[in-house]
Amino acid sequence: MSVHQHKDGRWFCTFYEEGKKKFKYFGRGDIAERRARRFDEETKRGAAAGKTVQRNHRT
Repeated sequence: MSVHQHKDGRWFCTFYEEGKKKFKYFGRGDIAERRARRFDEETKRGAAAGKTVQRNHRT
């Protein structure tokens, strides 16, 4: 799990779910960076406790 920034300014996290690499995007700017870092920390804490990543899927 890690936090990255595209050249165009979008912040995103990468993580693995069911053996596949996944990406979660948070937008641009300082708020997006904070959200990405918070998601990363929560995901790492959950992984340490043996929990799976919970994602909100769009329908």
